[in-house]
Amino acid sequence: MNIDLSEPDATAHTGRVEHREAPRIVMLDDNPHLFPLLKMLIRRHYATAKVETFEHGNPALHFMRDNPPDLLITDWNHPGATVAQLAALGEFPILILTGFRNCITTDLPHKRVAVLHKPYRIDEFIMALRNLLQ
Repeated sequence: MNIDLSEPDATAHTGRVEHREAPRIVMLDDNPHLFPLLKMLIRRHYATAKVETFEHGNPALHFMRDNPPDLLITDWNHPGATVAQLAALGEFPILILTGFRNCITTDLPHKRVAVLHKPYRIDEFIMALRNLLQ
């Protein structure tokens, strides 16, 4: 997978936006190689963010039952849990990062959901992050 690391807008990463408290973010993806890059991008804008990462849906489900996040960042297709199962755990927004072009979110009707198709640009990720954490 290729992620475009260029930032066409030089101001896309200059200002930090702080959540009223440290945002709690859960990331779920069966490709753990993305975690360091995404954590770096999140902390560039939300320095105090608490980010928990999971490669499998079952541990994420168990964690989120007791620790509802402010934002779930997840791939559309991963082992152990569907996005709908994860979404049923609370009233948090969801950022879906997927290579699937036919990702349908109609089973998440009461959720704030953003979908970014891989490969996505950093500025798209940051904009979605900011919009969902408002």
